[in-house]
Amino acid sequence: MQNISPVPAKQNRRYGIAVALLARLEPLGIVLTGVLFGGLEAGGAAMQRDAGVPSVAVYVVEGVVILVVLLAEAVTRQVRTTVALPDAEADPT
Repeated sequence: MQNISPVPAKQNRRYGIAVALLARLEPLGIVLTGVLFGGLEAGGAAMQRDAGVPSVAVYVVEGVVILVVLLAEAVTRQVRTTVALPDAEADPT
């Protein structure tokens, strides 16, 4: 019972921040994103064990997922503000 978690506490915190960031603090999103990151971690361990893939590859994939989601969010916000501006200028009130 000394070592309940196989993952160090420091790594758990990193996943917590990434999960909350991607899920935008939505409860269902947190569960789904947690499952995604858990699958990446388990799959990465299996790939390292069976195929000899470096464990760093999992971190690269996680980083790419985070960047793609954040970039999509930024583009969506930019499009919404660009589309909303002409409507605001057309309204004289």
